[in-house]
Amino acid sequence: MEDEVKVKSLLKAMKVLECFTSETPDLGITQISERLELNKSNVYNILSTFEKMGYAEQDSATGKYHLGLNLLKFSYVINENLGYQRIVYDVLQEAARKLGTVTYFAISHSQVFYLYSAYPPTANYDFPFRSIAGATAPYHCTSLGKAMLAFMPRAEAERIVAGPKERFTNTTITEEAELWKDIELTRSRGYSLDECEHEYGVRCVGVPVLTARAQLFGAVSASGSLSTVRDDRLEEIVHTMKEAAFCIKERL
Repeated sequence: MEDEVKVKSLLKAMKVLECFTSETPDLGITQISERLELNKSNVYNILSTFEKMGYAEQDSATGKYHLGLNLLKFSYVINENLGYQRIVYDVLQEAARKLGTVTYFAISHSQVFYLYSAYPPTANYDFPFRSIAGATAPYHCTSLGKAMLAFMPRAEAERIVAGPKERFTNTTITEEAELWKDIELTRSRGYSLDECEHEYGVRCVGVPVLTARAQLFGAVSASGSLSTVRDDRLEEIVHTMKEAAFCIKERL
C-alpha cells in the first residue's frame, strides 16, 4: 500500500489517527510510536498539528492524547450523505423497545462496522450499555458478522474466512471448517447466533438486511445477557429482528 501512496507524510498522519479506537481512546506518544514503528518526534509533530486543528486533544494530567471534537463534523457529514439514519434508526428503537435488548445496525467495511445502536427504555444493568457507533469487530465471532458472511458474495466470504481468526472466549469459532458450517446454518435459517463468542456473558442474534435484488446491505442484531437472550425467547427475538430487517429493506 505504501508504495502506491503519493503523499507518505499524509499516510503516516492518517495511521496515527487510526490508532485511536473505542478500545484505545487515550494514547501516549510512545505507545503510538511503538505501534506504528515511527520516531517519537514524528508522532509528536503529527499530534501537535492535529491538536492545533482540533482533531486531537491532550490530557494535561496524563500527557496522553484523544480524538478532538472537530472530527465529529465529518461524522455528521458522512451520516447525512449515507442516509442510513433516516432508514434505520427508528426501526432499531422499536425492536429494542419490544425485546428489552440492545439492537445494532452494521455494514461490511473490512470488518463489521457499527453505525447505530438503540437501547430499551428500561436498562438492564447486567449488560454493558455503551455507544458503539464507529466501532469495528471481527466477522467470525459476532452475530452481525456471521449474518453478513452468509449473504455476501462467496469469494469475499472465502477471503475473510481464510484469514486470521482471533480467539476472544472459549466459544469463539477459529477453525475454518467449523465456521463454514455455522455460516451455512445461518444462511439456511436466515439468522445467526453469537454464543458468547466475542464477549463472555453476551449472546446475540443477527439477521442480514438485503436489498430488493437480494444484495447485502448490512445486518441488524439483538444483544443481551444470557438471562435476556434465552432459548425460550429465541423465536420471538428472531421474528422481531427479521421484521426489522424487512422494514429496512422496504425503505431502501
